[in-house]
Amino acid sequence: MTQLRQINVVLIDDNPDNLRHLKGYIAPVTEVACGDESIQCELHAFKPIPSRGIPNKIDINETLIKVLRFNPGVAVIDLKLEGDAADD
Repeated sequence: MTQLRQINVVLIDDNPDNLRHLKGYIAPVTEVACGDESIQCELHAFKPIPSRGIPNKIDINETLIKVLRFNPGVAVIDLKLEGDAADD
């Protein structure tokens, strides 16, 4: 009997174009079979959480804590991120 598992893919970005591109990559891969397991993924997206003390900075710790709530999960972070500025 095949055992079904789910993994969450989390995009930390508020750019609708990036979300659309990620959905395009993930959509064809709705389920992956591995031995007697079947793995499905579900996409979630949210904006990075701003710092309380400095509004134009991202609170990296709080943002990653939110990602960890999607367990088991994989976080997808903008690879061009150069710092923690809100518009980076």
